[in-house]
Order: sequence, then C-alpha cells, then structure tokens
Amino acid sequence: MREGDVTGAASADAKTLVELIHAPDALIVPIISMDTTEEPTDLGFILAQSEEEVPHWIFANSSPDVSVQIPSNFNVADVFEVKPDGIAEIDVTLSNQIARFENVSLSNTMPVRLLVLAANDAVRIQMGAAFNERQFGIREGQVREAESAKFSPLDLPHV
Repeated sequence: MREGDVTGAASADAKTLVELIHAPDALIVPIISMDTTEEPTDLGFILAQSEEEVPHWIFANSSPDVSVQIPSNFNVADVFEVKPDGIAEIDVTLSNQIARFENVSLSNTMPVRLLVLAANDAVRIQMGAAFNERQFGIREGQVREAESAKFSPLDLPHV
C-alpha cells in the first residue's frame, strides 16, 4: 500500500487520532493515542543531567471505540491488523457501510495500531509478504540461509 487518499471518514474520542486512508484495494486505519500521563517539557530537557533523565512521553492506557465509514464503492472481504510481529486478527462489527472497532487497546508500549479493511484476500498475503521482507529480509519463496552464509570482500561490487 504505497498510495491512498486521506478521507476523514473515521472517528474516535477526543484523545485518539484516527483516519481512513483509501488505497486501491484496502482501507487503512491508523489509530494513534494522544492520551498521556507525562509529557516532556523544555525545563525537563534543560535540567536533565544524563540521558536517563531526559523526559519522554508516557502514554496512558485507553480503549477507544473507532468507527469507520466505508465508501459505497468498496466491498470489505477481509479485516486484519498489522502489528510489529506480523499480521493479526481484529474484532470488527460491519453494518450499513460502517465498521466499528470497540475497545481498541492503546498503551505506552503500544500507542499506535494499524487496521486494514481489504477488498480481497490477496491484500493480506501481499502485506504479510512485504512485512516479512522488510522485517527479516525474506522474499516470498526465498529460503533464509543467513547462518551458513559467509561474507567475503570479493562479494563487493567492483568500482
């Protein structure tokens, strides 16, 4: 998913930033927590004596309900989430061109979620393959043999 239009057709509570991005074969829904328990300040940065004392954002635990208005020309065939460790299932209620995600868990360790409403089953496969390639350097159908591979300066391109 390299292209899409921001539509403004998603909503959540006031402390959650959510959007609907309409790509050719998928609707992408990024969900970002804006609910914090601690925020960095200029004074905190000035007073920090070491790297450990530098202030950081600390996000609160929250569970917003997210609603997405599905465009009338889009048929949802699959719904999933893209997580740091791969593709996962997500609970959704679909009714009258509206997708509802209830109690989406956000926290300091996971302040962002990325949901996908796909027009076909191929989107999940493509996103899973792209994730594996980016995360592990594995292309679809490729066998990873990093442990047995040896580096040699002779492998470098000649200039």
